[in-house]
Amino acid sequence: MAAEENGRLVELELRETRFLLKETIRRARNAERSLGRLQESVAYKLGVAILDTLKSPAGAVRLPIRLLSMARMKLFDNPPEKSRRFYMQRKDDGIRRVVVAGHDLRFISPISDALERSGKVRVRKDQWLSQDRFDPSSSEKAVQWADTVVAEWCLGNAVWYSKNIPSATRLVVRFHLRERASMFPDQVQWENVYKVIFVGPHVLDEACSLLGVPRSKAVFIPNMVPVERFSRKKKAQAHWTIGMLGYTPMRKRLDRVLDTFEALWTIDRRWRLRIKGVAPEHIPWMNRRDDELEWYELLRKRIDSSDWKDSVCFDPAGDDVPAWLETVGYLLSPSDFESFHMAVGEAMASGAIPVIWPWMGCWEIWPEEFLVDDTKQAVDLLSELAGNQERRRSLSTMARDFVKTHYGIDRILQAWEELLAL
Repeated sequence: MAAEENGRLVELELRETRFLLKETIRRARNAERSLGRLQESVAYKLGVAILDTLKSPAGAVRLPIRLLSMARMKLFDNPPEKSRRFYMQRKDDGIRRVVVAGHDLRFISPISDALERSGKVRVRKDQWLSQDRFDPSSSEKAVQWADTVVAEWCLGNAVWYSKNIPSATRLVVRFHLRERASMFPDQVQWENVYKVIFVGPHVLDEACSLLGVPRSKAVFIPNMVPVERFSRKKKAQAHWTIGMLGYTPMRKRLDRVLDTFEALWTIDRRWRLRIKGVAPEHIPWMNRRDDELEWYELLRKRIDSSDWKDSVCFDPAGDDVPAWLETVGYLLSPSDFESFHMAVGEAMASGAIPVIWPWMGCWEIWPEEFLVDDTKQAVDLLSELAGNQERRRSLSTMARDFVKTHYGIDRILQAWEELLAL
């Protein structure tokens, strides 16, 4: 049974890799077509050759995504930039009027709230229903009121505003991660965009190299972590509790968390695992990913048939993350890739110690003291920390101080004030 499940996981890994490579070929075709040299495209030929080697599991090796991204960066040139002159007028009372538009505003809310508290900005929210569903009359009113629009996520909101932004209004697009595999970046009229903010420098490089985002407009401003909100005293059980905050889609790698926990529990049965987030079957767009839903079902069966099932708790998603983190001493980040991973920052702000597998770009965002090469190294680190109170306290303090210094309100607010010319 174990061999069968392992084989299934390998096949799912191969499917994900094939998808990424097909996307690379598609982007290469689009980028090169206008230059009339598709057949000479080195990136295109490279993608086809590698994809061919992945047709059978026996001959397949999972592709290092970082290497592929670096190769694409050198093989693509951005098309000539078209742009308009940007000017901006403060309306009436001299206070900047900013509209924040998008379907998911949880990551930008700490920033917009801090800007409004500064007294230099008034903020209105244009809440979209989904990535591309919205109330046109509400957005039309918002764009007429604003002197700056921030499109949170580069999705349908960025497309609509780039086509409807007045000449005296600046449009700022905030790019996360999921956008890179969507159709929306291709539809944005970049000449009407003032700046594109990326929360991860590695995503910035990829988007400029592969998605046509003008590099001159790209800016790296990380997420803001509201440290004070998470600064709470840990409960006694946190010493033996590891957590995972957000476990869908498959790239979040719940399987690695289970591997790590099983190894720890075998060593010491005091260990507990808490997993918080929306179940995959309750996410509409996950219903189109049959392979992934089947993968999650395999993991559930693994938990239910294990000796340690009573030590695992699934907690629902909600706004109670600060309270939840009071019970968590260690936060695992085992993802294949992320843009920033806000859960890591929130956990560090709470004093929890993160354990991060090496997704592309993580070393540019998080301290190397919290990075591990693989599951075995994660188990070794957690076992050591459980028995070494002094080192545990030292890393906890380091985590909180790092987040406050690099992603706290003072530093991030300053970057936004400079961007908005406040």
